[in-house]
Amino acid sequence: MKFNRNFYRQPLFYIELILGLFSTVELFTTHLWSVLGIVNLIILLSCLVGLWQVLTGQTD
Repeated sequence: MKFNRNFYRQPLFYIELILGLFSTVELFTTHLWSVLGIVNLIILLSCLVGLWQVLTGQTD
């Protein structure tokens, strides 16, 4: 698998990173099995998928 070496030049990387960090903090401060906890978990998982796409260069 080939990684994108210029991932830090893409604004999507920083957007996904900030959203991922924010949702991680929110997930630790809320109960996991509440509505807000499940929404934060979904946001965190989608951010991880987005970061993986940026790092592997799959974004168009």
